[in-house]
Amino acid sequence: MLLVLVALLVGAPALAAAQPYSEDAAFGTLYTSFGLLQALDAHSTTRALASGATESNAVIGGLAHRPILLMGAKTAVTAGTIALMQRFRKRHPKAALVTMMALDSAYAVIVVRNSRIAHQRRIR
Repeated sequence: MLLVLVALLVGAPALAAAQPYSEDAAFGTLYTSFGLLQALDAHSTTRALASGATESNAVIGGLAHRPILLMGAKTAVTAGTIALMQRFRKRHPKAALVTMMALDSAYAVIVVRNSRIAHQRRIR
């Protein structure tokens, strides 16, 4: 919840200004939401595993039961993705924008799925 509040506060000045489209603002918002979604993914994964679910992602399967390592991996993924998108953006700004939107959308679906699994397992 705190992360959501921070993300809203960070994005609020851009919304309040109501300026025309800015590529930097768009990428800044997408990068912020990507970082937030990575944190929410780690949290929802940890909650789902604590409720008895199993990790289906073989890449992070060994880290999933160690929250500190999982957050470290998510931080590295976030930093690496942003760095790659910054380079990609120089030659292909529209493709980079669409890629970040797709990544954010995919992680939003993953977070919702993990949260549903954790919730369903707690009800049983």
